Amino acid sequence: MKNILVVAEERSIRQAIKFGLEDEGFIVIDVNDYEDALSAFNAFKCALVISDISDDKGNGMRLLNRFKDEPFLAMTTFPDSLLGKQAKSILKDRLFEKPFSIKHLISKVHETINSNYRYANAI
Repeated sequence: MKNILVVAEERSIRQAIKFGLEDEGFIVIDVNDYEDALSAFNAFKCALVISDISDDKGNGMRLLNRFKDEPFLAMTTFPDSLLGKQAKSILKDRLFEKPFSIKHLISKVHETINSNYRYANAI
């Protein structure tokens, strides 16, 4: 089964996503910061990254730029912020506003992995 990296400061968000994806048969590696995300992505050869773009240190967009050649989904509490608008312009329907439906996220995970979608225009 495919590995998915989930990056979010909020443990409850990571766990909710992890439980939902594990029920679908995915292996989920969950971390809470940028540095751990870089290490985990390389160590576990992840097929997809799901990250909060609105973390306290501003590293969500750094992750999107770092993984612009990889399948990527993002989430934010602030879709109308500058970061939210930038992410939306890159990710389109792959940016999720919190709170969101885990079922909808799982559907988008399957779609993204199966299409091998890339984001060449990350900033």
